[in-house]
Amino acid sequence: MKIFGLTVLKDEGDIVSQTLTEALAWCDRIAVLDNDSDDDTVARVEAVAAAHPNRIEFIGRYTGAFHNDLRMIPFYRLFDEATTKDWWCRLDGDEFYPHDPKAFLAALSPLECRVNAINLFYEYTDIDWAAWQANQETLADRQRPIQERRRYYRAAYEELRFMRHHPKLKWCGRAHWPTPRGPLARERIIMQHFRARDPEQLKRRLAIRQVAAERGQRKPDHHWRVAAADWQSQIVDHRSCYYDDHSGTFEYDAHRFSDPPGKRFGQNLRRAAMALGWRT
Repeated sequence: MKIFGLTVLKDEGDIVSQTLTEALAWCDRIAVLDNDSDDDTVARVEAVAAAHPNRIEFIGRYTGAFHNDLRMIPFYRLFDEATTKDWWCRLDGDEFYPHDPKAFLAALSPLECRVNAINLFYEYTDIDWAAWQANQETLADRQRPIQERRRYYRAAYEELRFMRHHPKLKWCGRAHWPTPRGPLARERIIMQHFRARDPEQLKRRLAIRQVAAERGQRKPDHHWRVAAADWQSQIVDHRSCYYDDHSGTFEYDAHRFSDPPGKRFGQNLRRAAMALGWRT
């Protein structure tokens, strides 16, 4: 079994080296597309690729507006390498997996073809901001692992991150994933999402998203429309978060991410029927 990572980046030079290096522990090949970064993202990707020959495929730079189907470009770059034993992973530049995805996927039933990730959002909290103001943390700390710098998280929702390969997969239009899509696994994998890392990164992230929101005609109240000047509105009270004690165990509302027992029989039947149709 192989796992193929699909990565689209924009201005993630402060973290992408760590993301790719850690992902290579379980990801066999990663195809990377840059979405017109203004920082050193490309140089950092190329450095990691040079250190790991034949593991990272840097496709190049796309200068247009971001949209989710950009991931079809790395998908088709690696498509011919995949077999029915393999998996695709949407590998964003600020996402990490504390538990081995390869072991997780290997334990799944052949009837399970997609996996959702419980998205643990690591927030920039009032404690982090106080440390920054006191000069206890600076941009120089970007050299430290992000897991050491951001410790407070919230689990709000789950998102699709893994899909089993099928030779008939096609990625068309503005779809977020290719089709046909097989049945969703009952078990979710834990994903750490470090979207808020330091004040300068937060400002850049908001500025990028505001431009993308305008190009994409997002609604006026869409969360991408927060101005960079208002970045402090993103600071979160640490008391509303869970604390990552690095034990490998994560707290969240399990009921939010579980199938109700009363519905499992019917869901299992639908999974089996969908899997049989998906495999033909």
